[in-house]
Amino acid sequence: MGRHATLLALALALAACTPSGDPFGLLGGGDDAPPPESRPAIERVESVALVPTSDGAVLTATGVAATQGYWDGVLVPVADGDPATLAYVFRAAAPDGPSAVSTPRSREVAVALNFDAADLAGIRQVTVTGATNALTARR
Repeated sequence: MGRHATLLALALALAACTPSGDPFGLLGGGDDAPPPESRPAIERVESVALVPTSDGAVLTATGVAATQGYWDGVLVPVADGDPATLAYVFRAAAPDGPSAVSTPRSREVAVALNFDAADLAGIRQVTVTGATNALTARR
């Protein structure tokens, strides 16, 4: 029993040392701001489609990276100023080291987002931007 009491006392002491009382970040407290996006924008957006589903739509986008090895593509929302437009920047994680250029097909990265009908209420178009271009899908 003494061992458990010692561990409990140690955990409580450690928790008291942090402003949030959560030294391991297990309670989800602290700064709620997302970390800044460090992935670069994809070189070129190749295609964008907004495909209707029974309860909304799926947005798909394909981009071509500058070199092979880009991965973990994501569409990051950005402010557009037009309430009828959803706008995203297509970003992907760069390879760790030098990579070959090779063919455009070998450098493709694909992403998708699912929207329900409420997400798309009043939305007429969705724009996806890369480093050198932007494509728009209209409803």
